[in-house]
Amino acid sequence: MKIDLHESVLRHIQRDILKLRADHTVGHALEALREGQREHEYAHDIVYVYIVDDDGRLIGVVPTRALLASRPERPLGEIMQADVVAVPDWATVLVAAE
Repeated sequence: MKIDLHESVLRHIQRDILKLRADHTVGHALEALREGQREHEYAHDIVYVYIVDDDGRLIGVVPTRALLASRPERPLGEIMQADVVAVPDWATVLVAAE
């Protein structure tokens, strides 16, 4: 498959992802994953839960491995990796690759 480097990166993103807030708990995230799996089977393996602020901006990620190793009552904000890089929605494939 040939990709046009000048087309929008939005044509290539996964849309079936789990987005939660930092104050949600590990237990909430695990239940949301189970519920999402029942409602529409994910077309891919879930590697991360994406943590967003009140405006929907990415502030961190939680690897599913960290969910499995944490207590259900622990807030996601305590285990999230905050050093993430986000690609803006206006980016082309070339910009995203750079």
